[in-house]
Amino acid sequence: MSMSEFDWNLATVWETIAEEVPNAPAQVHGERAFSWADFDERSNGLAAALLDDRASRDDRVALYLRNSPEYMEVQHAAFKIGIPAVNTNYRYRDEELRYLFEDADVTSVVFHGSFTETMEGIRPRSPSLRRFIHVDDGTEPCPDWAVPYEQAAASAAGQVRSPWGRSGEDLFLLYTGGTTGMPKGVMWRVEDMLRQVNDVAEVSFDLGDAVASIRASLSRSRPVHVSCSPMMHGSGWFGAVIAMHQGGTVASLVQPSLDPAELLDLIDRLRVSSLTIAGEVFARRILAMLEQHPERWDSTSIRDVLTSGGMLSEASKRSLLEHWPQASILDGFSSSEGFGMGWSVATKEDIPPTGRFRPGRNLRVLDEEGRRRVRSRRQARPERQVAPRLLQGPGKDPAHLPDDRRRTIGGPRRPRHRARRRHHPVDGPGFPLHQLRRREDLHRRGRGGHPRSRGGQRRSGRWNPRPGVGSDRGRHHQP
Repeated sequence: MSMSEFDWNLATVWETIAEEVPNAPAQVHGERAFSWADFDERSNGLAAALLDDRASRDDRVALYLRNSPEYMEVQHAAFKIGIPAVNTNYRYRDEELRYLFEDADVTSVVFHGSFTETMEGIRPRSPSLRRFIHVDDGTEPCPDWAVPYEQAAASAAGQVRSPWGRSGEDLFLLYTGGTTGMPKGVMWRVEDMLRQVNDVAEVSFDLGDAVASIRASLSRSRPVHVSCSPMMHGSGWFGAVIAMHQGGTVASLVQPSLDPAELLDLIDRLRVSSLTIAGEVFARRILAMLEQHPERWDSTSIRDVLTSGGMLSEASKRSLLEHWPQASILDGFSSSEGFGMGWSVATKEDIPPTGRFRPGRNLRVLDEEGRRRVRSRRQARPERQVAPRLLQGPGKDPAHLPDDRRRTIGGPRRPRHRARRRHHPVDGPGFPLHQLRRREDLHRRGRGGHPRSRGGQRRSGRWNPRPGVGSDRGRHHQP
């Protein structure tokens, strides 16, 4: 592949990696293991299966899956043919799923066998769904209205492309979890997602000469990653994609919920180097198992821990770093609408206060009039400043999306234009406040000055629409 063929699409990055290191491990799940060549070939099969005689650029494929190799294979297939894959919360009930599939215009669903009964119930009431692919997880057999996943994965030889092609302008959808109303689909361009991943990965490519840069970088050691968080959430997905961006291996846990013994077995067996966890609840379970069996596992291979979606206390960070002294714990202040708004990095020698973040390089703080807030060097440093709005990175509308489907987060519809920025109102009663304690620090708190707790897990904050504006039933929400 020449530089002129690079299309600013994550599929092209992964295809290039598969060409360069075909026999390197890409996916591990229990006793199953797939090389990078396997990963790309199976994704081609899925892509071909999704291109039926009614296929179009407006198709969407839902990932109704727990963490597994199939999750990233279907994501790769969607990138290949230029359609969005829709992350699907597998804890949703029938009506919630119906709402999500209708809101996202889903046309195909890839689902684990354990969800067969739920799919059986909503299928007759969802006329836009026309293709179903069943992943055998040892529970329910494939029904006669679905295609077995392994059959679909073997349905193509060679690279698969759609009639409309693919590019960096393709739509990437990331749905919110629905904890603050109905789920909302945040729209990204695939190129913007590629740039986000490339910015934070340990190995970043020169995107001006991407293919040569990818090939040159793969001679280095490659990470082995486990997303303990569900890949249906942005943090779990993002952690896995960062590892794959570097030609690494993504290992997934077999048990449907976190089993710390299984995780530590996997770390020991595969020499896992990075993890994604969801804050305090995950950390405490891992620590309890390590303390109960201090000599059972060698987990010192861990170098990076990404935590997001829940607060992680200083005490838990300190305890984890006692077991993993070479590691860094990266606490991400992010949302579906914008990654990398702030970062807090803890090492054994330096553990920052909980909830304090250094702003990401693309973050800007605006005043009420929308002007960038910059403190004069001569101005006395204030005790605190409440940031009325945070502005995070550029966002662009996909050219093929109809005008009536574009909407700003919590705001009125606007005509399409290029290089719009994302504005997130964060002030107001009951909203999480994002404060500047120092010019270089971003502090996060919830109502009453501390993170709110839900289900025993501290939450990292909630994005709410501006009061009186917008609708939970809005379709795709433009970041």
